[in-house]
Formats: sequence, C-alpha cells, structure tokens
Amino acid sequence: MSRGIALHVGVDYIDRDAYRENYPRWKKKLDGGWLSPLYVCANSARAFGDIAMHHQFDTIKVLTHEVTVAALESELLHAAKTLEAGDLLYLSFSGHGVQHPQEVRTEVDGLHEAWCLYDNLLTDRQLYYWWSRFRPGVRVLVFSDSCCGDEPTSELTARYAGHNPIVMEGFPIKATVRHITACKENQEAKISQDLTLFSRIILDVWDKGSFQGSYPDFFQELKRHPKMSFDQKAQHFVLGDYADHHLEEVIFSKKWRLFAD
Repeated sequence: MSRGIALHVGVDYIDRDAYRENYPRWKKKLDGGWLSPLYVCANSARAFGDIAMHHQFDTIKVLTHEVTVAALESELLHAAKTLEAGDLLYLSFSGHGVQHPQEVRTEVDGLHEAWCLYDNLLTDRQLYYWWSRFRPGVRVLVFSDSCCGDEPTSELTARYAGHNPIVMEGFPIKATVRHITACKENQEAKISQDLTLFSRIILDVWDKGSFQGSYPDFFQELKRHPKMSFDQKAQHFVLGDYADHHLEEVIFSKKWRLFAD
C-alpha cells in the first residue's frame, strides 16, 4: 500500500529583524514596508490540506505559525527517511517569494528563487538538496504558491526515462519531483479575497475532487482558468526520474493509478 505524506506551509509574515540581520542590503526596503504581511497564506495552506484530507493521505500537517527554515527542513528530513518507492510527498508553500543573488553563479541570471520562511530564505538550491535525499521511486509533488516562481530550463524540461537522475546544482535527484508554480520567476503572485489567487484557481479546477485528469491536463486547466492573467503564468516541470508513464498519473493519487485505455 502506497503511503502519502502531505505537508502544507503558509507564512503570512516574516521576522523582519531577522531578515534585516541576515540581509543587510534589504534593510531600507524592509523599513519601507517590503515583504509586508499577506494575511491569506495560512488560509491557502489549509485549503491545500483539505485536498489531502479528501484524498485520504496518511499524514497531513499544516504549518502556519512562524514556520522557520529549520522546522520545514526537519519535516522534509522525516519524509525523506520515511517514504519508499511508490510513496508520495505532497508539499505546498504559500507566502512571499523573492530572488536572491547566487554565491556561485549556476543560473543565467545569477539569481536563486527562494521561499520566505519566518526567519530566513529557503532557496531553490536548498530544495534541490532535499529532493536528492529522497529514494528512487518516491514521488514529490510541490505547489509553489509565491512570487518569483522557479521556472523550467532546457535542462529541466528534458525527459529522463528509466533511472537516470538529473543533477541540479551538484545534487543528483533520483525521485520524481513535480513542480507546479504560481507564476514565472519575474512575476508576482496575486491575492484573491481570503486566499491566494493560485490556491483559489487550484480549488476551482480540482472542484472538490471531481477532476480526475492527469497532471498535464490539470495544469492546462489552470492556465485556461479565466482568473489566470498574462502577468501571472503558472509553470509546470519535473525533476529527476521522468518516466513516460508519469505523464498519465492521476492527480493527488497516493497510488500509481493510471488511466484505462
């Protein structure tokens, strides 16, 4: 029996003093109100958790109160140690997202995309490290619900059939890691009343579980949603072991449940 762990993080506000200390060059922007409270991200995390509950995940955690990098990494370590081939980690992050200069330039623009946790940034490079800790055959589904979403490059969108791990920033990723992001790396994610716009659109398309298509089908419906605008374009890409049959996996399914012909 496949196991499903759901982990949903909503960070409405940051520790501004910690960010001033960690990123002195941002002090003036932070003093001017940059990265101000969002008020809807905890609600969006709970909405993602409702999806997990509907699909009967074995473990569901919703973290919304002052979630630190250490707290999230502890949960990722637990998942990496627990999950085996065929299991699924369903992770979402709702909060601020930023771009941050790389110490060693590995991307064309020299910038990391990063999630703003309560006390510090969690960069895409750090996430690649965590994805490399998961066993072959594990599936990781990530909804990145923030500004400055990570984007697919030619390296990311290449297909890797069988067990040919993709190497990102020096970390070989042997699991299958599917990212669906709220927007491109140079765009902002918007708010819709009491939720983020991205989570609102996801709930609309998912339609209380009535949507039973594949992830590519689901992504196409997200893009076609009338609330998805030209200045917020969702992204979809897969890292690691990318076998063709992953394309036809039913969304949010803990099992390898594929469509009948």
